[in-house]
Amino acid sequence: MLAYKLQPSMLKMKKYVSWIDDKMESFLSGLSGLKTGYLLALCVSVNVVISFIFSVLAQPVYDDPLAGLSLDIRLITVILFAPIIETILVQKLLIEVSLKYINGSKLLAILLSAGIFGIAHHYSIANIFKAFIAGLLYGLLYCAMKYKNKNPVLFVAVAHAIFNSIGFIVNNF
Repeated sequence: MLAYKLQPSMLKMKKYVSWIDDKMESFLSGLSGLKTGYLLALCVSVNVVISFIFSVLAQPVYDDPLAGLSLDIRLITVILFAPIIETILVQKLLIEVSLKYINGSKLLAILLSAGIFGIAHHYSIANIFKAFIAGLLYGLLYCAMKYKNKNPVLFVAVAHAIFNSIGFIVNNF
């Protein structure tokens, strides 16, 4: 009897998720209609604005995990290695695997990817939220570039590297 009562609500949930996925597909279609340069600039700009808001509202208090390294090693790590490795692991791997096993739901794949991206940047609670939003942006960019039949890993890594470059310059000079 309990199984019978759950079925109608499960059907409603499935319809709702399907409706959200349709809206997400329309949104990604619209994003992919933008020129690639504009899409990259939009992703980086929104990320910079969100980062600025978080730095004003939640004064960042965390230990820099790279603080003991030389400036040139930090530069290479932050601008080259981190964007490439994180893009491959968090956007490509997680989104692609999620799409395969979560009925092709781009929204759930992007949310999962963003959640893991946020947790990976666990220097502070505020930083987790800020990184979650960045993860949403990178996930959307990944899916939009895939929709455009472009190399999504390349474009997300470039957007991430540009954002990290800005942060590196602000924090070190």
